[in-house]
Amino acid sequence: SRTDQKLAATVTANITVKNVGQVDKDVRKVIDAMTLPEGVTISAGGVFEDMKDSFSKMYIAILVAIVLSYIVLVFTFRSFKKSLIIMASLPLAAVGALVGLWITGHSLGVVGLMGILMLVGIVITNAVVLLAYTEQLEKEGKTTHEAILKSAETRLRPILMTALTTLIAMVPMALGLGEGLIVVAELAIVVIGGLFSSTMLTLIVVPVIYSLVYDKPPKRVK
Repeated sequence: SRTDQKLAATVTANITVKNVGQVDKDVRKVIDAMTLPEGVTISAGGVFEDMKDSFSKMYIAILVAIVLSYIVLVFTFRSFKKSLIIMASLPLAAVGALVGLWITGHSLGVVGLMGILMLVGIVITNAVVLLAYTEQLEKEGKTTHEAILKSAETRLRPILMTALTTLIAMVPMALGLGEGLIVVAELAIVVIGGLFSSTMLTLIVVPVIYSLVYDKPPKRVK
C-alpha cells in the first residue's frame, strides 16, 4: 500500500493489558534496537497516536483550568497573594494522585489526567473555605494568628466531612465494581489520592503559608 505517495506496510496488534503506555514504551525499545535500511522509517499510529494527541489536549485543559481558577480567586479575594496561597493546595493534590497510581500499579493516562482536571476545582475549595473564614475573623478584629486557629477549628469538621463523602462515593469506581467501571478506575484513584493528600496537607500547609505572609510580629517598644 501507499501512504502519502510512499510505499508503506502496516503492522497491527491488539493490546490486551490496561497499561497502554508501557506497551508503547516496549514497542519503541524494539524499534530503536532495529537497524533499518536507508530510506525506511517507522511511525506509530492508532491508539498510540490518539494518546499523544489526547495528552496534549488534556495538558492544555489543565493549564487553562488553573489559570481560570486563579482569576476567579483574585476577583473573589481581591488579592494576588491570597489567591496564590490557595493555589498552593494544587501541588499537594498531585502528590496524593501520583502515589495512589503507584500503589495500585496504574500509569498516568488520559483518564487519569481527567481526574487531575477534576481535582483543580475540588481541592481549592477546602483552602477557600478555610481562608475566607480567616479573612472574616480578621475583619472582626482578631489577629492573624487567632483568626487562623479559630478558622481551622471551626472549618475542620465540614472540610473533613465533605472530603470523606466524596472519597467514599469514589471507592466503587476505583475498585472497578460493575461493567465498564474498570475503564474509569484510574480516574477514581487519582481523585481519591489527590483529595486525601490535599485535604490532610491543606489543613497544615495553607495556614502556615498564610501565617508566614500575613502574621506580622509585634513591634518592640524601646
